[in-house]
Amino acid sequence: MSDLDTALAAFDHAASVPVQGRRQVGLVSPQIPAELVRAADAAPILLWPQFTGSSDLADRYMEYFFEAPLRHLFDAAAGGALDHLDLLVVPRTSESFTKFYLYLREVQRQEPARNIPTLHLFDLLHTQGESVRRHNRGEVERLYHRVCALTGTAPSADALLGAADDEAAIRTELQALLPLRRSAVLTGCDALRIYAGVRAMTPDQVGNAVRAVIKASSTVPVRTGARLLLLGPSLPHPALCARIEATGATIVAEEHPWGGRVFEPAARSGDTLGAIAERARHVVPSARSFSAGSDWIRQAASAANAQGAVFVIPSNDDSYGWDYPACRDLCRALGLRTLLLRPVDRDPADAGAQIDEFLAAEHAA
Repeated sequence: MSDLDTALAAFDHAASVPVQGRRQVGLVSPQIPAELVRAADAAPILLWPQFTGSSDLADRYMEYFFEAPLRHLFDAAAGGALDHLDLLVVPRTSESFTKFYLYLREVQRQEPARNIPTLHLFDLLHTQGESVRRHNRGEVERLYHRVCALTGTAPSADALLGAADDEAAIRTELQALLPLRRSAVLTGCDALRIYAGVRAMTPDQVGNAVRAVIKASSTVPVRTGARLLLLGPSLPHPALCARIEATGATIVAEEHPWGGRVFEPAARSGDTLGAIAERARHVVPSARSFSAGSDWIRQAASAANAQGAVFVIPSNDDSYGWDYPACRDLCRALGLRTLLLRPVDRDPADAGAQIDEFLAAEHAA
């Protein structure tokens, strides 16, 4: 095991250690603010997508076009594999998540003996305006109060502020890794290991682990292949990331909400709930968020000196496709070659030939 692998193992360990002694709240998307759960003295459990597993119950209740990870998560929730969770929070980010929530409710109605966790719909809106800000702030407050009721903890402005400060501290620690990513020292696969573990760590633990990674990276050579942006709202797919980087290319930034974008610094304000709600609104791309997405693409491409962009759009996408043509054209205007992969829900090997052809052309250019 290399020094870097040893340093990254701290994040692997954090992701695998079972939680004991606290109520557990499952979050099916990083859009759901984990600091609300921590402020209520519960443990946030971010349910990372799984690309293999059973989908027997999903086959019975869900249409064929749902992504494989959501089907596996449905089976886990309906089949009792998540019975250790005291609450399962589902965002209303997309039509797929909304149906996921409604279909689980229907299973509860039809088969009440099934041990499905208590469900909570996090109804955050992506539009703008004062009425939307009030609604979103109310949704954040409602979730916080629900978890407080679960743990028997009195809602506290000080606890909320402390949890928000911890979240800001974690994000600040992670910023130190950006130069290693942008310079193609850390790979996209390395980054996924970090993202998977960080939600179970304290700011001090994150800081110690980040410093260990930085120290171990001092002897890691810079990768010389193409530097790529991974764009689109698709789920984090370790096998796809590994398939791309096996060619020598490096994913230097990813747009999907499970990646580095979710750890960008958040603006602070005197209204903690309002600030949390506003940050959550920007985490997941939507049909009304192109301006923010275009700004991110420009910044990421420039900071990492990217040469190409790979768009991964799931088959059941109902929002990002509206932005794709403009995002593609923006990438090309910035001098980036582009590749669209759709879908790669199950086996990235199916996209292998496209990836190889794209990167061969990139190398020739």
